[in-house]
Amino acid sequence: MLASTARYLLFVLLALLGPGAALQRLARDPLDAALVLPLGLAATAGAFWLGAVTGQPWLGAGILLLLDASL
Repeated sequence: MLASTARYLLFVLLALLGPGAALQRLARDPLDAALVLPLGLAATAGAFWLGAVTGQPWLGAGILLLLDASL
């Protein structure tokens, strides 16, 4: 149970919070905590959708990793 909780928290950090904060930073806006999760969720959905549409499943994870690395 503890391992699954740790994996979930890692997912939240890398796939939701990281891209949400990175998008605000790339837009040169001040970090607004109320927008981090919605932007991160939209970025995650858009990245994985793009990977599914293009037939390149690695593309979704790659986009999210690039957003995380931009922090």
